[in-house]
Amino acid sequence: MAATTHPVRFVLRAAVIYLNLWIMSAGAESEKPALVMQQQTIADAIIFKRALYDYAPAVIRDGNLYRLYWCGGVAGDFILYAESSNPRGPWHSSRAWQSNSYDVSLRPTGSPANFDGLHTCDPNVIKVGSNYFLYYTGASADGALGAIGVAGSGDGIHFTRLNGGLPIVSPARSNPDYARNGLTYGAGQPAVLYRDGYFYLSFTDSTGSGVNPGNGAGQFLLRSKDPSFQTMAQEWTRAGWAQRASGKHTAEFSYLESFGLDWMFDAPTHQIIVASDRTSGKTDLYLLDPDSFAVRGAGALPTQWREGPALIAQSDRTTLPRPGCDIIQIGVIVAEGPKPDPWTWDLGLSMANFKISPCAGAP
Repeated sequence: MAATTHPVRFVLRAAVIYLNLWIMSAGAESEKPALVMQQQTIADAIIFKRALYDYAPAVIRDGNLYRLYWCGGVAGDFILYAESSNPRGPWHSSRAWQSNSYDVSLRPTGSPANFDGLHTCDPNVIKVGSNYFLYYTGASADGALGAIGVAGSGDGIHFTRLNGGLPIVSPARSNPDYARNGLTYGAGQPAVLYRDGYFYLSFTDSTGSGVNPGNGAGQFLLRSKDPSFQTMAQEWTRAGWAQRASGKHTAEFSYLESFGLDWMFDAPTHQIIVASDRTSGKTDLYLLDPDSFAVRGAGALPTQWREGPALIAQSDRTTLPRPGCDIIQIGVIVAEGPKPDPWTWDLGLSMANFKISPCAGAP
């Protein structure tokens, strides 16, 4: 019998929908959008269905193959995998062409002594060279504080825990009132980029002093040349990058208020594209300066999401190739369902063409 998923997760997600969230960069909301939707080509098409719950997807295009990872109910949260030659599907396991079949990429250890003993969730995958790295949230039990782990793979399907199976990011607990305020999710929901030899890891930490005190929303940022973030790690602060000890961060400065974002780098415009669930009925899109992480512009893709999103990106977390500079196709995969109850959720796809700027003079 499948266990229920991490219950705090859904309380926090609901809060994001109904509370008025704000961007941490001063004046960012007043900027004119630099992403203007031209045409929506796919709207809320269900692409994967199972009898149990499915949410928190991640997707990459690896050559001609799309690889889909997500958090699925099995016996606790398992990280599942399916592949397809088209984001519309059909999606199937690496072993069979039967639609809606899947592989298990990573499962809980089954031991309450491990940080990921009961739940492994929130996958985010990147390919660097010939190696795949999967960043994920783990929890030892329902209600336990989450922490972030990393696993490696040579085939992009079956992953082995790195860092000795220990978390690479643990809750900062820099807010002494996090438990009293009900902010007991912990650290999790990682999103990774790789640029100029550094792994960049964006994540939430409800125990940090830099979060929204009402719901725990906030994005924190680490970078390191080590995919396990155990050597020469740096944290993004108001004053810039600051050195941190192995596995440590303060979560004092949130560069963007959000839960569950995904991101990719767009070389033609030299910007980071972020997808975030902040507003019911649409996925909010932001353009970030890749050096200051300040918001340059914004847009939106209509989606009837319950949880997500996952940006369709190249395996190195860059945008898909396009014939010109100023028109880009953006696709997201999210969890959708008729009820807030996650047991009703399936994975859905929405895509649209956007006019993106600036292009002239971009590096």
